[in-house]
Amino acid sequence: MLETVEKVHSFLEPVNAVRGISIAVVAVLAFPGNASAMTLLQALGVFHMFLGAYLVVTLLVFSIGVYSYFARLGTWPTYRDISIEVMEWGLVMLFVLVVLLGIVQFFQKYPGGALPILAFVLIVIAAFFILRFAAVPKKKEKKDA
Repeated sequence: MLETVEKVHSFLEPVNAVRGISIAVVAVLAFPGNASAMTLLQALGVFHMFLGAYLVVTLLVFSIGVYSYFARLGTWPTYRDISIEVMEWGLVMLFVLVVLLGIVQFFQKYPGGALPILAFVLIVIAAFFILRFAAVPKKKEKKDA
């Protein structure tokens, strides 16, 4: 019984994805005035807001690491190594944030030159996923005796 349910579920997964996409296409065709797309600069502005939230989380992680490092001063066992690891993660997150902010600033300042780069990256990512999923071997079904 459980095998039958799993077979039906695995069979219907692509159907649900296709159904969702087709509903979205019909909705756009039925109400074209309500379907609007953001420009690159607007999308980067929204992404910039998420980077602000990422900055808050990064500073919070680093400050928690510093606080726990000093709070455990003079205790035994100190577990201060864990606090140092938390501070390291905070610094890594901060460096990633700086790189992301640099990329966003580049795209906002030079959108004409950045669009071909973005298109190339998206094509490479799409090709990677297409090749990856096309190369997945199919599972052999076991026959019940």
